[in-house]
Amino acid sequence: MGRNYLALSGGERQRVHLARVLAQLWPGDGERILLLDEPTSMLDPLHQHTTLKTVREFADRGAAVLVILHDLNLAARYCDRTLLLEAGRAHALDTPSQVLQPDSLKAVFGLDVLVQLHPERGHPLIIAR
Repeated sequence: MGRNYLALSGGERQRVHLARVLAQLWPGDGERILLLDEPTSMLDPLHQHTTLKTVREFADRGAAVLVILHDLNLAARYCDRTLLLEAGRAHALDTPSQVLQPDSLKAVFGLDVLVQLHPERGHPLIIAR
């Protein structure tokens, strides 16, 4: 791109940070652990998915990855296990299909939702009512 880092948008900076971390860890030997807090914030939908696909590939190569996400549909699509917190305490921990249920989401967020299976991928798809 040839642009100064300070001239980048928030989303572009976020992608630069992730690239720097992955460049240091990937492929790497031994145990690799990646902790990400809202890695998709400030990103458009295309970059949200490309970022999480990259992180998913990193996990599939044996790294331990912990990702904090507020977008439940992204968590359902890319995560193996989901921890749903209620007031800072564990409400449910299991697969996205087990955790992302209407009753649990109502209890934690106070939001009525419809949960269906994604028509192509089979993961939960959360729709606010």
